Amino acid sequence: LGDKNVEMDKQPVKPASVTTELVEHTITCPSEATESMLGASTITVATSFLHMHEEGFFMSTTVHNKTGGFKHEFRVEYYDGGFQGTLDGNIEISPGDSFTTRCVYKPK
Repeated sequence: LGDKNVEMDKQPVKPASVTTELVEHTITCPSEATESMLGASTITVATSFLHMHEEGFFMSTTVHNKTGGFKHEFRVEYYDGGFQGTLDGNIEISPGDSFTTRCVYKPK
């Protein structure tokens, strides 16, 4: 799953929280997106690849069901751009699920 056609490019990103050393951005893929993509089907996510560039510090993607309840979280608490791996998932994504991705990085 992802925004392979860059159709969410106009979606507002939550304003960054800035501390003296870190910047945080949050973006949500709404439930309407999985309803549109999946129709009546479900898919299974076997792995997740959370990717940032060299300044990345922390990243997570949280999956919520269509009523907003917590379903799963993919999380990297310490990010190293030189060593990027996949995270096990094996979760079922259903129409109406939503995703919230949070990125924290060190500005140059």
